[in-house]
Amino acid sequence: MYGLTGSTRIRFLQLQIPLLLRYRLGHGPVLQPYLNAGPCYEQNFSNSSAIVYRYSNRTEDETLALRLPDRFSLDYVAGAGVLIRRRTGPSLNLEIRFDQVVDAPTSIYYTPQYYTPQHTSLRLNMVVIF
Repeated sequence: MYGLTGSTRIRFLQLQIPLLLRYRLGHGPVLQPYLNAGPCYEQNFSNSSAIVYRYSNRTEDETLALRLPDRFSLDYVAGAGVLIRRRTGPSLNLEIRFDQVVDAPTSIYYTPQYYTPQHTSLRLNMVVIF
């Protein structure tokens, strides 16, 4: 009996540079809630992603380079937060942010199917302002 299993290993470094516009919902002396949104430029580095095939009739795995994502892409970011101003000591900024990234496809594919990498993230940022 013959068997084949496959897995995909996604491994790359990415630098994200968001350009956000902020709309303040309040102008309180202590709490200042806001919304922000805008584009985000992503630059990808050190791509070592691969597809790994394991055959039941072989001792070694077959590893094929996965040339995705491409070097850069441009997507969007949106979030909401609150700036907590303090009279003495540092101020705090709490923000929840949603990122939607669809990486630009490259022209070199090692897989028979078309695949465009896409990832979303929901993050909580806390910034201390001195």
